Amino acid sequence: FISRDATVPATVFLFLSGFFVYGPQSGFWALCPDLSGRRRAATATGIMNFVAYVFAGLEGIVIGYAIDRSGGESVVVFPIVAGACVICGVIGLFIRR
Repeated sequence: FISRDATVPATVFLFLSGFFVYGPQSGFWALCPDLSGRRRAATATGIMNFVAYVFAGLEGIVIGYAIDRSGGESVVVFPIVAGACVICGVIGLFIRR
């Protein structure tokens, strides 16, 4: 838990965490219609939104299960997130038009 003295730094770090996580992700929303072309832009964006919401829903279940299996240790979350980032980075290398 956060002490009263650390509220401001914790808030700043929370903001920076969100910025560095969601900032790079925003580029994919612009990339999606660009890669799919004018005729398929809406469909591609809809599919991307669908997949994003499905995985956002599954994320709580997967991470919660991992924490339960590890005996309540939340440290297990970081390798899961790091692995997902590496997988996405590797997949991103294959994006071509």
